[in-house]
Formats: sequence, C-alpha cells, structure tokens
Amino acid sequence: MDLSGLALDVPEGYRWVYPRAPVAIQIGSTPGWGWYAVDPRRAPFASEAETAAHVAESRREVGDFVTQLLTRLEVPRKRTLLMGFSQGAAVALHVGLASPESFAGIVFMSGYFPVPETLTGASGLAPGPILPQPILIVHGILDQVLPISLAREAKAWLVAEGLDPRYQEFPMDHQITPKSFGVVRDFMAEVLPLG
Repeated sequence: MDLSGLALDVPEGYRWVYPRAPVAIQIGSTPGWGWYAVDPRRAPFASEAETAAHVAESRREVGDFVTQLLTRLEVPRKRTLLMGFSQGAAVALHVGLASPESFAGIVFMSGYFPVPETLTGASGLAPGPILPQPILIVHGILDQVLPISLAREAKAWLVAEGLDPRYQEFPMDHQITPKSFGVVRDFMAEVLPLG
C-alpha cells in the first residue's frame, strides 16, 4: 500500500520519506511492492527458514538505508518515526528493534511479526540487545489478509520481551481508516512533537 497520502492528514512540519520496496508482489487481486517475495498460498507466506533469511536481509538493507539517510539529513533517531503497513510494518518493527539507538517510535499498521527470534540471539542472526521505545500497533479485527491473531501475537512477544506497546483493534479489513489513522496521528504528535 502506498502510504504517501497519509502525509496530507497530519500537520505540516513533518518530513516524510517513502522508500519503495524492491519486489513486486500480489496478494489476492491487489498488486504492490514488498521487501521480500511472498507466496499467499502458504502461511505465513514462506517457510520459517526462507522467512528468517528474507527478514534478516531486509532488516539489514532497510536499516542501512535509514542510517545513511539520517546521517545525510543530520537527523537523530530520537527525532525519527518508523512506520509501515502490512509487510512494511514487519520490516519497520524489525529495523526499529534491531537499531543500536531507540527511535522516537515505531508504528505497526495491519502487520505481522515474522521470526522474532532473529532479534534475540536464538537464531544466530540477532543484531544486538532490544532497546525500549514507543511502539503503536493498530490492526483490523476483520482483516482477511493478515488475521488479527498475528497482531495479538506480535503484542504478546513484545510484552514478553519487556516492551510496552500500545495496541488498538478496529472494525476494519486490511486497510487504514480515518479512525485507525487518527490513533496513529495522535501517537505521532505525542512521541514526535513539532517544534
């Protein structure tokens, strides 16, 4: 999903960066872009080993992109919010939790959290300790693509790791609604105030 239209629903003053994922994917009849290939006939879209490798590589690539961008713009991580939808939410959460410094926050919209063990050292792919930072999870209870159980599992994992994510469910499908984005907008204003 193209998130660029969301910038129109927040106050002016935020700088938005929209990296386009490199892989063309299709879920049902919806074409889009992904950070790694998916097979919608299999849940959770690939084997654990494939998913672990894809997520670790995407986490590295996107993490490097974020580091280079913030260095070039001279913006600290504590003044940066990571946000993603669906697979982008998975990558945003992985990048944020693998970061050597905390971000202002991470927004996880209608996502899933594959292979979280690659963040803890159990797999040998862990990048380092997980730092506390504000996290918001929003998800639709009617989601036909990524069921609500996946958001609940992500929240449970984060809580078990000592984090305190904010979590809200909405009567929506695999989408962003004005109500769900209102919660995101409020979160942004709190963790990344303008001025």
